[in-house]
Amino acid sequence: LKVISTMSVGFDHLALDEIKKRGIRVGYTPDVLTDATAELTVALLLSACRRLPEAVEQVKNGGWTTWKPLWMCGYGLSDSTVGIIGLGRIGQAIARRLKPFGVKKFLYTGSRPRPESAAEFGAEFVSLTRLAEESDFVVVSCALTPATQGMCNKDFFSRMKKTSVFVNTSR
Repeated sequence: LKVISTMSVGFDHLALDEIKKRGIRVGYTPDVLTDATAELTVALLLSACRRLPEAVEQVKNGGWTTWKPLWMCGYGLSDSTVGIIGLGRIGQAIARRLKPFGVKKFLYTGSRPRPESAAEFGAEFVSLTRLAEESDFVVVSCALTPATQGMCNKDFFSRMKKTSVFVNTSR
């Protein structure tokens, strides 16, 4: 065996130590799912904040009996603060798609500041704690590494606003 190739963004599912020891080369496809993941993330955010699953269930079960202007309206992305954990390819693609919805502020955290990438969205690099406390919407789009595994823990969730929406399209 000379090469292992995986059609995935990450390669954490491979036994890299053993592969390296055997001198096997690894190929992966870092940009294969960027657009799909970003679009799915936006769809999940919109669905959650506008209470779409709940509204569909109500309609199916006969809960929609008359017109009520704000019934199941939820709240929107306009004038909100979106926190992005991981402003890499996918995080940037998500921010790019959310910007036209009138997001007021983008916060991001990660292994290091990315001023060039953040400038496009006017995003501010903040601590994970501040991101949790200030965001109306939190999106996880970072790679799974020993440093990121378990970062969104009980303490993180306890710091979030009670009305925040959390979407994890990472691993």
